[in-house]
Amino acid sequence: MTLLGPSSLNIPHRKVLNRKENKKLIKKYLQGEIGWSDKSLKLMKDNIRTLLRNEQEDRCIYCRRIIKIDRRNVSEDIEHYLDKSRDYYKKWAFSPLNLTLSCRPCNFVKNTKDLGDPSMRTTNNILNGVGRFKWIHPYFDDYHANIEIKKGWLYSIKQGAPNPTASAQMISNCELDKIERIERIGEEIKERQSRITDLMLKCMAKQQHARSQKLGIWLKFEQDRNWFDY
Repeated sequence: MTLLGPSSLNIPHRKVLNRKENKKLIKKYLQGEIGWSDKSLKLMKDNIRTLLRNEQEDRCIYCRRIIKIDRRNVSEDIEHYLDKSRDYYKKWAFSPLNLTLSCRPCNFVKNTKDLGDPSMRTTNNILNGVGRFKWIHPYFDDYHANIEIKKGWLYSIKQGAPNPTASAQMISNCELDKIERIERIGEEIKERQSRITDLMLKCMAKQQHARSQKLGIWLKFEQDRNWFDY
């Protein structure tokens, strides 16, 4: 089985957040002097994006599809697992264990869902085992031990998952069960090309060279015809 992205995240962006100049900016944000979209935060956020992209292997933390590098980062969002728009989670806006990257659709669907429990509203630190999270946590839970993604973008709770309740909640709330339909065209193209490839390999094994060549030409035609579609 191909694993799409890391099982859980490390925190390479901690070093960015700990820079002296950035600590000052974070303090101003937490005191309400500047907002999340303030231009003074752009460089820090760009650095965080770069490190998280590399850590997540260019994949959304939730759906695990590739996030395209777009002209103005419109395909991705710096995702706050505990939503920063809620007053009691604002203190976690720059906590390294609360920051990931998500694709825009997943972030839109997640919206302002409260993924913590009441204990997370009062604790001073985000720690594994302190409070309960409604979805699997990108730093504390093993994604691939909990959720299986099969060809065709079919999401299911893995047998023996250590956190099946949070896995089911994330699949449902994040509408991962709808991605099969969204990716249908690309999957049909890949499946068709895979069938041609399999036939060509069987012909080659039987030394049916003329038929193998025809299948190779057909495969090249399929690839060229659908080059921009998946």
